[in-house]
Amino acid sequence: MCIDDFHGSHEGTLYFIKIGHRKIAYIEYKRSDLPSVLSDRVVGLKKAIDEYGLSFPPGNRIPIDLYNMEELQKS
Repeated sequence: MCIDDFHGSHEGTLYFIKIGHRKIAYIEYKRSDLPSVLSDRVVGLKKAIDEYGLSFPPGNRIPIDLYNMEELQKS
C-alpha cells in the first residue's frame, strides 16, 4: 500500500476551504523515520491555500511533541 501524503493534505485542505474555512492551521510533529512525510503534507496544504489566494502566516504552522503530554494538553 502506498499513501500519497501530498495529495491527502491538498484534498483535505481544499475540503475545509470549500466549506468556508479561511484561517487554517497546520499541526505537525517530528517523524525522524519519515521526514519527507511532513514536507509532502505541508506542501499539499500550501498548494491548496495558494489556489484560493488565502494567507498562511508562519504562526499557523504549529509544531508539537507527541510524547510530551503537558505540551499536548496546552495545545
